[in-house]
Amino acid sequence: MAATATSGGAPAVYLNNTTLTAAGGNIKVYGINTTNYDDGVRINSSSITTTGSGTIGIYGDSYGGYTSGSSTSFNGITFNHGSTTVQSNSGAVEIIGTLTNASNANANGVSFFSGNSNSGTIQILSRSGGVLIAGNKAASASSYGIGHWSSGNVYIGSPSDGSWTAAGDVTVRFSNISPAGTNY
Repeated sequence: MAATATSGGAPAVYLNNTTLTAAGGNIKVYGINTTNYDDGVRINSSSITTTGSGTIGIYGDSYGGYTSGSSTSFNGITFNHGSTTVQSNSGAVEIIGTLTNASNANANGVSFFSGNSNSGTIQILSRSGGVLIAGNKAASASSYGIGHWSSGNVYIGSPSDGSWTAAGDVTVRFSNISPAGTNY
C-alpha cells in the first residue's frame, strides 16, 4: 500500500478501524505527504498482523506542521485515537517516520496519540523478530523525532497483557524525544 503527494489536507495513507492480515506474508505501508501539512501515515484503532516469518514495515514522510485552533499536529507516522496493534511472529517490524519540514514544535517523525487527550494502548510487537522504531525530526524547525502526547500507553516488543515475552531485539532511534509524563 503506498500513496504520495496528497493535496487538500489529508494524510497520504489513512488506516481507520482497519484490519490488515498477511497470514505469513509481508506488509509494507508507505505514505509520503510533502506538499501540505498532514501525516504521511495515520493509523487509528487498527490491527496490522502477520504470522510465521512475515515482516511488517510502516514508513511515513511528512511536510509536518500544526493547525492552530484545532490543536492538530502532523507527523511522518501518527498512531492516533484508541488502540492499535502491529504484530509479527518471527519477522521484523519497522516503524520509520521522517519530517521533511516542520512549522511547529508539535510535529514528530513518529507520534503516539498526536496531541489528542485520549487513552488507549498502542502495541508494536514481535515474538522473536526484531522491532525498530525510528523517528527523525525536521532540520528546519523545532520538532521531535518521537513524540508521545497523551495518557495512552505504548508497548514495544512484548504485549500489555504479559502473555508472552519478546525474544527479539527492540531498537528505538530518534533525533530527540518528547515523552508524556509517566507513560513512556
